Amino acid sequence: MYQTEGLTASNVGNTNLYKFDRGYTWFVLIAASLLFIFLLGITVANRQEALSSPGLLGAVVVMLLVAVGIVAYTVRRSKRSLKINDDGVFLQDGRGNEISSIRWVELGRVSERRELGQLALWDKAGTRRVLVDQLFQNFTAIRSRILDEYAKVFTIEPLPIEFRNPYPLNYQSVLMAAIVAFFVWGSWSANRQNASGPSVILAFFAILGLVNLLKLYPGLRGPSVLFDDRLVLRSLFKTREIYKKEVASIDLNDRANQSGTRFSLIALKMGSGEQVKITFAYGSILEMYLTLRAWLAH
Repeated sequence: MYQTEGLTASNVGNTNLYKFDRGYTWFVLIAASLLFIFLLGITVANRQEALSSPGLLGAVVVMLLVAVGIVAYTVRRSKRSLKINDDGVFLQDGRGNEISSIRWVELGRVSERRELGQLALWDKAGTRRVLVDQLFQNFTAIRSRILDEYAKVFTIEPLPIEFRNPYPLNYQSVLMAAIVAFFVWGSWSANRQNASGPSVILAFFAILGLVNLLKLYPGLRGPSVLFDDRLVLRSLFKTREIYKKEVASIDLNDRANQSGTRFSLIALKMGSGEQVKITFAYGSILEMYLTLRAWLAH
């Protein structure tokens, strides 16, 4: 696991220049090197079997090519920098040449790409974008500045507002569905072979996976709705009403998975000290955050 480093932005007037996190680059290089050594060692130790099995040798070659491709992509990406000033956002290559840019007067929408850990800044026409990687150092400050500018052009819908996920099919739900299907198949196969013990265990894991899959779709019980005085938040097993007078603050936090990729979530801090978390399952995190922030301030 790597840790992102602190602020390394060069302040020149109102311009901030952000560099790519070198820690992640080294993490990928070391992991790829270990994989290369492992595959090479396995191949050398079993060279007779490898030479007599074209399929095995081909799989090793494919894995090595994938590792080399990931390293090449990471190295190229690590040379990029991000410049933010009062005019807009400018993505640059290692030589300082502009790759893409969005000026604040052109900004129309900001979305989060969870799978790749990026913010996507779109122009008003929706035809041009700038991808801001979360692996730029001090990404929290970058996101905060972008959201401040996005808030100036973001239009809040009239209340009441329903929170629904516009993209219900995502890699996480597909992966969870595949896991559930695997355990169901395993339980069915074990039952056919009269292995009742393994069948029950696999069925238990299938049910557990199904519950986690359904948690990604809280809208199955009806939409969560924001009213003038309260937020009705529905999940798989319960419905909760959160009144505006009970909310002390609304923050945008991050949750990291095992690979270090961060996912945004909204944290409602109640006056009692309790925190209520709203995830991507309810809709666009950034748009819900701006909506709730304006709702609380109104």
